[in-house]
Amino acid sequence: MEGVEVYGAKDLQEAVAFLKGEEALGRARPEDPVEALEVLDLRDVKGQAKAKRALEIAAAGYHHLLMVGSPGSGKTMLARRLPFLLPPLPREAALEVTRIHSAAGQPVRGLLKTPLSAPPTTR
Repeated sequence: MEGVEVYGAKDLQEAVAFLKGEEALGRARPEDPVEALEVLDLRDVKGQAKAKRALEIAAAGYHHLLMVGSPGSGKTMLARRLPFLLPPLPREAALEVTRIHSAAGQPVRGLLKTPLSAPPTTR
């Protein structure tokens, strides 16, 4: 992001020491590689026409969605594609969502562009 200085701290103590001027942290460079996130497309889902339509309606209207079904029926596969149906967030909202994810201890690689993240893999 332009106009923002980014530093990496392994924990809160290191961040506080940096802010007090007691410790130096390495500054992230814009040319540092950021791992690309995999984009999951709803077109990759075979069948499930009603479920895909429900996802599209929920995304378009910012509605809630509850998926119920037996294991292996495709709920997680569909849910992982929902964030990619949403339009990108405005910059201020993207900053806020990224801060929330970071404060919650969730891994964040760059600015989050959607308010949702895909459900974790449970294997």
